[in-house]
Amino acid sequence: MRYLAIGLIAAIGLLLVHSAARVGPTFDEHFYIASGLSYLEHGNFSLNREHPPLLKLMAATPIWILWKAGLLQVNWPAHAEAMVNFPSALLFQLNGESYVKLFFLARLPFIGLTLLMIVALWRKARAAFGDEAGIAVILLAGFNPNTLANGHLAALDGGVTALILIAALAFAELLEKPTWRATLIAGLTFGLANLAKSTALLLGPAMGALALFAALKTRSLRPLGLTVAAWFVGLGLFSLGYGFEATSLNDAWGDARYVSDTAPSEADTSATESMIADARATLQDQDATHEATYKQLATLGDAPGRLRREAAMLVLTDPSDRDASMRLETLSQLAGRSFPNLPTWRAWYLSNLGDSWDKRVLTQPLLRKLAQGIFGTTHPIPLLPALVGLDYQLEHAADGHTSFYAGHVVVSPGDFEDGNPYPGYYPHVLLLKNPLPFLALCALGLVLALTRKTKWRVFDLAVLLGIPALLFYTFATSNMLMGMRYILPVLPFLALLAASVAQRLPRTTLVLATLSALPAVLSHPHELMYFNTLAGGNDLRTGGPATTIVSDDWGQGVRRTGAFYQRNKDKLAELGGFYYTPLTRGSLRAYGLEGIPQPRPGVEGIVAVHALDYWRDATTDEPPIRVYAWLDAFEPFDVIDDSVYLFDTRPGDHPKPKLD
Repeated sequence: MRYLAIGLIAAIGLLLVHSAARVGPTFDEHFYIASGLSYLEHGNFSLNREHPPLLKLMAATPIWILWKAGLLQVNWPAHAEAMVNFPSALLFQLNGESYVKLFFLARLPFIGLTLLMIVALWRKARAAFGDEAGIAVILLAGFNPNTLANGHLAALDGGVTALILIAALAFAELLEKPTWRATLIAGLTFGLANLAKSTALLLGPAMGALALFAALKTRSLRPLGLTVAAWFVGLGLFSLGYGFEATSLNDAWGDARYVSDTAPSEADTSATESMIADARATLQDQDATHEATYKQLATLGDAPGRLRREAAMLVLTDPSDRDASMRLETLSQLAGRSFPNLPTWRAWYLSNLGDSWDKRVLTQPLLRKLAQGIFGTTHPIPLLPALVGLDYQLEHAADGHTSFYAGHVVVSPGDFEDGNPYPGYYPHVLLLKNPLPFLALCALGLVLALTRKTKWRVFDLAVLLGIPALLFYTFATSNMLMGMRYILPVLPFLALLAASVAQRLPRTTLVLATLSALPAVLSHPHELMYFNTLAGGNDLRTGGPATTIVSDDWGQGVRRTGAFYQRNKDKLAELGGFYYTPLTRGSLRAYGLEGIPQPRPGVEGIVAVHALDYWRDATTDEPPIRVYAWLDAFEPFDVIDDSVYLFDTRPGDHPKPKLD
């Protein structure tokens, strides 16, 4: 069985390597690659600050090593961080001739991380339930279409999935065998997972709850103490990953990489305007007590910038010399920073008079008040870049993300004003994006585990069920309807649960696991577009894309579409022209797509449309109308990379165009 396992893992590696070379760049990858290279070159985390640095550094490392060793040419601009759209300029313009090679190199570390996850699952299943379970988990997790789809990309979802699983297994071992060695390993893996993506923050409360359960069960405080120690180890590694960077709110306020535009609502500002008018009258009265007025003005810290600026002006122009400390505190609350005296404040105010004050270092009131309450505005805040990244994620999540589900374009932020309108979205996605034999084994594994028909160790089972349940619940109740990749960290836990069935039904488990692996092999290298038979396959109009297509078509077809256009340029001109809007932020020249007109109603020629754009792109009308609804009158005659559909919009009946 060991050699079979090694052979299967090697086969997974080959599939991932082939995908890394074959699949075109997805929408976000160049951001992470360029950011990682910037980190290595400049030693700061100014680019893509919303995510921790580890996986971006991993993406950049192979390129950087070969570049510095003189084995790879990389055109690096002298003023990289000042460039507009630096990631696209670096990967597609300055290095457009070699971008395919650069993406391939950047993807290799993620393949290694995915294989490490598969090995960890195999070792765990084999040790707990026998050789058959070990083989089954390789088939279920390694050959799952979602693993193969994301496991080779230089993106964050596959990497954080692997590190969350490894951290969870290490923590389960800590609870089962509470030693200092297990504590160190659990802490280090916890820190690595949190350096990958903010999703891993959920490991913290999950570990705390599970440690409390272990303490109650064993009637000992040792699990709690060792868990706290593991947290500190993880925090130390996390701090190291950020270079122990610490910045004060004062310094961060003037640094563009820390500041976000909060774009506050201008609705119902009459009460604030009235308060400012009253304050103006009070402050002009030399005999009035100003303390209460300052306290009122200090409450406007979340008001629109123009009103906060006006309130600050009143404080600075107060003719009275009394209440200097109160005036300084009020100005600090209004501007989100501190200065030691009023002359400095006046100089700063005049120099920032023309700037927008609708900017925050921290946009979330709770985070801002905690940071300012503990450290003030002049003392350095440890890990402020990480805190700003978390703040960004919370702000982004609150607004939701434009999506498509069950025939409806879900618009951000309008459809999310009252919370997630589709709480069943992620359970549905899980059912449609995984092979049916996989789902059947997961259900059976859960039943056997809960009825104690399989010999799970108590804390292993608690971790196996508790951590993915928290992850799944968090995203299922969030405003981010972003497809399978957001709940990808749940997948390896489900695979391990499914593989445990082999302890009771070894042959049945192996048969179902093999059947579960076949869809991924058959759909290779287009696993991103995989939908099971329950979804109707990946047919544009009758299959999964008509239910939800977010993060499945992720721009991976742009490269092949460019090659298609270059091969058929003359033929396409004879057919009336080629119309296409690529799903990318990369350079159209590098893709060979420069100058191609966008599709529009009434054009007569060959129209190429991404499955995602076909369903999700909407007008700003109320209610929104699908931009490509006019293509419903035509049948696609071909598809590129299972994601870019070709339509012949010429009037009348025509034979299928003969294109290469």
